[in-house]
Amino acid sequence: MTRQPWRGVTRFFSRAAGRRIERRSRPRDVLARSRHPLGRRDTSFGVATCDGPRVSAILRLGDPRLRAIARPVDLAAPEFPEAVARLHRALADFRAEHGFGRAIAAPQLGIDLRLVAMNLGDGPRTLVNPEIVRHSDETFTLWDDCMCFPELLVRVRRWTSISIKSLDEEGRLHLRERLPRNESELLQHELDHLDGVLAVDRADGPDAIVTRVDHDREPGRYATMVDR
Repeated sequence: MTRQPWRGVTRFFSRAAGRRIERRSRPRDVLARSRHPLGRRDTSFGVATCDGPRVSAILRLGDPRLRAIARPVDLAAPEFPEAVARLHRALADFRAEHGFGRAIAAPQLGIDLRLVAMNLGDGPRTLVNPEIVRHSDETFTLWDDCMCFPELLVRVRRWTSISIKSLDEEGRLHLRERLPRNESELLQHELDHLDGVLAVDRADGPDAIVTRVDHDREPGRYATMVDR
């Protein structure tokens, strides 16, 4: 089955907004405009810059760069430290503005690297070239969100537990086995980004894409529609 529900998301959200938007519209027109002030663009990383401090612009649903498969990280590359800094800065800024956000993948900033920044409350953590090496047979459904379309929630199905290997910023190998459900689903989301896959591509069943406003208006009803 070919999954292209993100096209339906464009039409669905456009009707809610009371206007028609063509598929070829620029990403900022597909969903609500970003609040980040954008200036000239750094084409090497796809991160916007301003005359003042740099700000990291998270790409919006519909941007073709979100569909690219990221390349492996070269730890010796001179741009690597700045890419890590931009990721962690973007995560912190998003959390401050929206009140949620546990991790971000480099392609969400238009950075073509297999790189993830996380903060689960225990401080910043960087995953370099992460890879799932094991997963459970058991799965579950949940309402997933994404920084690239924070106005929406998507019901997806994820493995209940995964084991993952990655490098840190110093090149040390880390193997984290049988991760708990919350961290497992989060990392599955982020690693999907590294392969150009979005949560809307994994929409599970009918009525699987809802606005956050509708969800928050009736949280009890929507909670019965997922396993957690």
